[in-house]
Amino acid sequence: MDRLYDVIVNNPVVFTIAVILAILVGIGIVKRIFKLIIAIVAIAILYIAYLQFTGKEVPETMDDFMDGVKGKIENVKDDVKDKAKDSMKDGIQDEIKKGIEETFDT
Repeated sequence: MDRLYDVIVNNPVVFTIAVILAILVGIGIVKRIFKLIIAIVAIAILYIAYLQFTGKEVPETMDDFMDGVKGKIENVKDDVKDKAKDSMKDGIQDEIKKGIEETFDT
């Protein structure tokens, strides 16, 4: 490891390449974080516009906003669980019926 460090620091061409690569990696990370922040802000704006359009109360603080979002997430989770249970129940019942029909048809 020390040898690699010595090569990078003592050779100006290698040092320049390493600095350029580090800058490119840094810029890539910043761009991705920036895109994520833009997406989050856009979603928040759309949510507030939806609340305004439907006439519901717009949260005044970030805590109120987060509580509303968490409540919606919990509702979606519960709905997905219920639909998954119903779907599994229907699928199992269909398989049982199919098995019974196949058993008695032969």
